[in-house]
Amino acid sequence: MKFQSIQFCGRISICKMIKLLAILTLSVSALLALVVVFWPSDENMDTMKRIEDKIEVNPSEALESLKSLDIISFSKKEEMYYNFLLIKAMDKAYIKHTSDSIIKQVIDYSSCHRKQIPYAEALYYGGRVYSDIGDYPTALSCFNKAILSLDSAYYDTGLMSKLYSQKGRLLTTMGLHEEAIPNIKEAVRLTRLDKDSINLVYDLQLLGITYLRSKKYIEAEEYINEALGKSHHMPDSHIAKSLMYMAAIKEGQDDLNSAQHLIQGIPDRVRPIARNSALAYSAEIYFKLQNLDSAYDYSKRLIESPDQNNKSTAFRLLISPQLRHRLPIDTLIDYVEEYASLLEQRMDHNDNQMVLTQQAMFNYQLQDVRREKAEAKSSALMVCCISAGFFILLLLLVLLLVRDRKNRKIIELQNALVKTREISAMMLISSGQNSDGVGTRMTQAGETIAAPDSNATPQDNLKSGIKTSNLQQQLRDELLQLAESPNYTYSVSSIILQSEVYSKLQDCIDNNRTISPDSGIWKELEEVVLQCSPKFKTNLRLLTEGKLTSYDLQTALLIKCGISPKHMIILLGRSKGAIVSRRDSISIRIFGMKLGTKVIDNIIRLL
Repeated sequence: MKFQSIQFCGRISICKMIKLLAILTLSVSALLALVVVFWPSDENMDTMKRIEDKIEVNPSEALESLKSLDIISFSKKEEMYYNFLLIKAMDKAYIKHTSDSIIKQVIDYSSCHRKQIPYAEALYYGGRVYSDIGDYPTALSCFNKAILSLDSAYYDTGLMSKLYSQKGRLLTTMGLHEEAIPNIKEAVRLTRLDKDSINLVYDLQLLGITYLRSKKYIEAEEYINEALGKSHHMPDSHIAKSLMYMAAIKEGQDDLNSAQHLIQGIPDRVRPIARNSALAYSAEIYFKLQNLDSAYDYSKRLIESPDQNNKSTAFRLLISPQLRHRLPIDTLIDYVEEYASLLEQRMDHNDNQMVLTQQAMFNYQLQDVRREKAEAKSSALMVCCISAGFFILLLLLVLLLVRDRKNRKIIELQNALVKTREISAMMLISSGQNSDGVGTRMTQAGETIAAPDSNATPQDNLKSGIKTSNLQQQLRDELLQLAESPNYTYSVSSIILQSEVYSKLQDCIDNNRTISPDSGIWKELEEVVLQCSPKFKTNLRLLTEGKLTSYDLQTALLIKCGISPKHMIILLGRSKGAIVSRRDSISIRIFGMKLGTKVIDNIIRLL
């Protein structure tokens, strides 16, 4: 009995142990299931790493794969890695970057998580983005920081060569050729080390182009030749581009026959982005060879191109004495105006000043990058203070210039108004009428505008707060009153009548010869008119509020010299209707309506 009891108790203990083990097993299984469900998965990162492997081979396909991912549930780490790959794939697919909002976040994140996203590579693509959007200083800063980052962390020959190449390309674009050459040479050296035959050809071509722009033709020819010798595996468009630059080198060396041989057929072989350059080189070379038919054809193709690059070359050649006779007079005038507009834009962006400014900025950035690690906070504060101070000074300067310009305009209007009233008083006295009441005029709206105090200086009137618009309206009204006066008489100044340029006008009239719009006669005529009426041009611009065209000024000068509409037809080479239209145009610019040619002629003669 005792043995049976012991055996029974043993069976009960075994059963309890089995139940306990079963419960424990179920608990562990449930816990593992919860871990599997809620533990962060690396599936998204693995997918993106596989896509990254595709970027070098097929960036367009990789870009489509990235865009197909559902990024709503991405973690911060996954989102930043996704953005990094997105920028990289777009850059490899030659899609132009238009915003820096994404790359800024990537660079900031990478600076603190360098193992997840390589910091130097993030900076490299930052430089590419800022280059595309035209922020060259920031692009240079990114490339410089990336180079220093690789120096201090680890050495990646491929990335380093790309950094030096892109930095050199950017400096070449900025016109800093001497600074660009050492960077591109370093890129060539690293590319040779890395045995990267494709990028080596691009870097050699870039180095040759930079030497060409520096007018160092021997060095340029050496590197372009080497690029051509290694281009057997490159697309025909790339080979054609190298041949185009070789033709430019030969042109620079005055070897025009070789240049012609090299440039033949090139505009149709290069990629569209380089076509305007090829057309410009072709037109220039054929023009120098006196092959005017080909020069004309290439210039016309260049002007008809939707791309604006190098069009100034075409305009310059087409309006030259050798080619201008091939164009209708109206087309020629349009080309002259467009060419002048391009030249004005160039003058506004003075190349020499730009190079000096960019040189200073480039040197400053190099120094700023080197000391950034040691004194990042203090340098940032200094830059902010300098920028704020510069902005405040600039704002004050602009405000002072605007105020000064407005004051000068008011003084000029007041002086013109005083002269007008003097003429009016003289006319009234000579006709025996009373000159009282010449101090006020009624505007077209019926509102009486008080004239400035005749005993006060223009500076005193400025303090009274008189408005420019009121003065302009007074001047217009009083000139109109004088022009319509029955006592109005006008005689051409003896200074004009006895001048050499007036004799030239009469000679042109006698010989039925037209004066071209760009003739020096117009400048001479303007100088003579200003001798007898120094404020003529100023007052005319005041009345038209600066909307005076060169054609309006030429017409006004002829009216001031007493040239009749019949003779204007000869001198300007226009029909009677066109001459009337020009005078109506001046009337509309001054009064906002047509007042008749006689009235507007009288007003112009009064100025």
